[in-house]
Amino acid sequence: MNKSLKVAIFAILIAVVGLSCIGGYQLYQRRYLSPDLKRTLTAALDPSATEGDILVYIRDARLQVRTNKDAEVLQKFQTCIRLAKDASELNNQVFQETLSSIGDGLKCIGLPHSTQREIDDILRCDKEQLAETKRKQELHSAMDARAKSEGSAAKTLYGEVRMELGLRPLPATEQTSKGAK
Repeated sequence: MNKSLKVAIFAILIAVVGLSCIGGYQLYQRRYLSPDLKRTLTAALDPSATEGDILVYIRDARLQVRTNKDAEVLQKFQTCIRLAKDASELNNQVFQETLSSIGDGLKCIGLPHSTQREIDDILRCDKEQLAETKRKQELHSAMDARAKSEGSAAKTLYGEVRMELGLRPLPATEQTSKGAK
């Protein structure tokens, strides 16, 4: 065997080893979930975890991201938490608006009045209140639809994160209560 053939075989061998190392590293980056991140996110998914605990777990998890898979799973988890929180805030806002509209509806109610002018004022107030109530109902229904949509998206992402961490999916009733946290 001449020297140039040996060099060519050695170069091919080096190229094959190099390419397989690069391929292995890329596969590692796409599929491997770091054990530290997995433990942290699993703890964050615990039903007894409070909102403050979850925020601490997320902060810790950001420091534990080592692979592309880690970043992807953490991003899904953060999105899930944000959507669940947004849906909860929207539901609370709809509730508060409903309470305030009930109070606003009572302001036109008065005692029986004897003058035509006072009766006309009450009727005008009732018409204005009716128009305001319709506007608020439309706003409430839009906010409620958005809250349901975000809640549904949060539940879906929550299930995906559980699957990525190797946890079994929750039954529908448990998933609903966790998504609203």
